[in-house]
Amino acid sequence: MLLLGLEGVIATFAMLFFVLPIIAHLPGTDAFHSLENTHDSITMLVNSKQLRWAWVSLLCFGWLWNASCFICVRVLSSMHRTLIANGGRPLALWLTDLALFYVIDRGRSGEPWLGLASFVQLFGFILYFYGLLIYAGQILPPSRIIKNEQLSEPLIKDDSTINFHPSISNHSFQLNVNDSSELSMRSSEADEDRRESKKSI
Repeated sequence: MLLLGLEGVIATFAMLFFVLPIIAHLPGTDAFHSLENTHDSITMLVNSKQLRWAWVSLLCFGWLWNASCFICVRVLSSMHRTLIANGGRPLALWLTDLALFYVIDRGRSGEPWLGLASFVQLFGFILYFYGLLIYAGQILPPSRIIKNEQLSEPLIKDDSTINFHPSISNHSFQLNVNDSSELSMRSSEADEDRRESKKSI
């Protein structure tokens, strides 16, 4: 949260005192033949109700996006957040362009379906999110699935008996709590004998 707040403060400071004054003096197609005129933008914002609603919507969606990123990092990890952001935003923009072209604006804006190029783009998104699910541990890669099916027995046996290699021993050794307690008693008796011998000396 602190990092995001610092980013906002630094970006606001840089835009107000460096970026906007510079681009206001560069030649362009905006008001007064400048690249971007801040006074003209503020005037349009004051006089246009639709522009104010669009600006408020942008702020609300930006807040919602940052809150969702914080929740994703807290529940999953920062790597999941990066993968979802890098794949989710382009997919959302592409679907929005398709909806604008075919549903909302009826061909006046947006992006149409471009045949083979759109199929390649769709395959790229599917492959991307398939890799994301593998990274998140939700599904297994094909090689791991085949390997698990070929295993006839578990790798770790739930058995208290430890079997050593035949070259070391032909017998199986079993852990026994009584043996360990007996060894500890013998070691304590040996320590007492040493202490008594030192005292006698």
